[in-house]
Amino acid sequence: MSSPDPLLPDPLLLDPLLLTPCSMKYFFKLCAVLLPLLLCPALPFAQEHLFPIKNSVSLSTAQKQNIIDYVRALRANKPADQRTAILPELEQLKNPVILFSLDYDGNLLGHARVDHNGRPLSERLKAALSEVSTQVKNSASTKNTPSFVKKIKLFGRPKDALDDFLHIQIIEYSSQSLNDGDGGLFDNRVYEPQVTGLVYQLKDKRAEITPLEAVMHNANAAVSQNYLARLLEVEPKTLAKNQDLKRELYRVIHFGEGLPDGHLTDFHRGLKIFTEDKVTSTEILNRLKLVGEWYAHNIINNEVVYEYFPSTGETRDTNRTMVRSTMAVWVLNKLAFYLNDDVLKNLGKETLHHYLEKYFNMTASLKQGRLYPSMIPTAIKETAYSRYATAGFLVMSILERGELATSQKEVALLMDWLMRFQQKDGTFVTQTPQNQFFTPGQVLLAVSRMYGATKEKKFLEFFDRSFAAYAPEIEAMMTLGNQRYTPYAPAWFTLTFFEMYQLTGDAKYRDGIFKINDRIIKYYELNARDQIYYDTDGMLIPKTGTFGNVSVTAALLESLAAAALTAKTAGDVARTNSYTAVIKKTTAYLMRLQYVPENTYGFKAKDRVIGGVKTDLIDNKTGMDNIGHLTNAFIKIHGAGLLP
Repeated sequence: MSSPDPLLPDPLLLDPLLLTPCSMKYFFKLCAVLLPLLLCPALPFAQEHLFPIKNSVSLSTAQKQNIIDYVRALRANKPADQRTAILPELEQLKNPVILFSLDYDGNLLGHARVDHNGRPLSERLKAALSEVSTQVKNSASTKNTPSFVKKIKLFGRPKDALDDFLHIQIIEYSSQSLNDGDGGLFDNRVYEPQVTGLVYQLKDKRAEITPLEAVMHNANAAVSQNYLARLLEVEPKTLAKNQDLKRELYRVIHFGEGLPDGHLTDFHRGLKIFTEDKVTSTEILNRLKLVGEWYAHNIINNEVVYEYFPSTGETRDTNRTMVRSTMAVWVLNKLAFYLNDDVLKNLGKETLHHYLEKYFNMTASLKQGRLYPSMIPTAIKETAYSRYATAGFLVMSILERGELATSQKEVALLMDWLMRFQQKDGTFVTQTPQNQFFTPGQVLLAVSRMYGATKEKKFLEFFDRSFAAYAPEIEAMMTLGNQRYTPYAPAWFTLTFFEMYQLTGDAKYRDGIFKINDRIIKYYELNARDQIYYDTDGMLIPKTGTFGNVSVTAALLESLAAAALTAKTAGDVARTNSYTAVIKKTTAYLMRLQYVPENTYGFKAKDRVIGGVKTDLIDNKTGMDNIGHLTNAFIKIHGAGLLP
């Protein structure tokens, strides 16, 4: 598995002697990423540590708060009182404890793990705090940041933010295993970074990466293994074959002081715990407002940020696509008017104007009375003429703004040009064969929206020619394919059929929606069958055994939301209930992966992160692709009152 973070290249680059000129540029970036980890020394294995540990821990809110209060009192050199003394029942806790100290700006100041060794919990916490305090002092004395570490602009610090934030992880299950190479517990997802910790022991040397460190540094399984090998000063590929290597794998419960005021927060995989029962219409609206905050802080030069890496502060734009860029403009304008947010409305207007000129030379096109798509290629060699679906997204942006009357000429130029790409049989020639289940659906959505806005017959006829071409193919693929198969990118076709069903009531559109979305329900069933951790519930992905791509899951949620509304309109109670049950679970899944203030403790530019959504359960990267379908789905669910 490759690293989800582009600033973590091949681990060989850690060794300056192995650097080549072409890889030198990565070395300095990598130093910036791993420097905080390397400043925290690893603790030796406790001599009395026995495997396995199977002490399942169930701590009440009061007990967790008691542990934090005790450490805080120690930190302040205050004598223990009735509130801060460790509760008697906690003193008997035999589980290893890891204590972390982080500052508001996202720096890990220090951390220490202390195993049982016959000591009560209070003494182990005292020992951990002593070690952490030493590390904090050492880090304070080495504050000079190397010149090659890129400075990241910090946003305003809240007045009620603490000087530092304590996090505690208690190991509830630990097991030592023999080295079985690069496979086994890694390929089979036994080791899941950010929820399980990993220790390498080679003779008298020990190296560890805790789940919290994995969160902060966006480490996947491969990055974790390579990092530990480097700490042991062993070539990663050699270590995989070393029979002397022993590994400890452990699972933790995680709680700590949430941002900004230190309130007790429970975490899983580094994120604030969020369960299905907390999903309400009010919560969906709150999350949409957070999405609005994300857009407000992630538009640069009139374009929505393509990819942003919170762990490093880097923005990457090299893989930007025209279709995704203009889809982001549509979603932004849709959200702006749904929330009635003037800031977002202005940003939506600016981004819309930007792409009308950049991709379609609109000012010059209006003067000439015909559209002149730009022939200037992008960084990935796209031109506007070959990506005609972009015109549809800009038209839908104008419709979201309610500006059809004032932008009739622009819309007419865009739609007349767009509709020329339909062939006589109703199909479209797409940029690549893989686009056949994307581009036609995107084009037809714009056409259906125009039919709804104008009731012009030409749009309905255009739509039905393509429907006649694509609907039988979709049905045939599901008939011939096994029961796990659903056409790729089903959201686009569901949305187009949904628009036309709402406008015409024609049963053929309804039946197409049901055929697609009955299969999507199977994605939930397949992934729910073998859950290990609660946070995978609601994941909708075609391939089981993955970490749940958010963009794919959100697109399928958007499809299900449209299907549930269709079933409700059609009076199909069974389907309405079936779709809605999965919608609630999937909404919770996506909310778990959305950044709220408590989840940003390890990041510097917090305003760039809040409201954004992780790429999957492991990769903390955010960007326009993660958030687009989620926003549309949440608007549809909230607007229709699908969830109470």
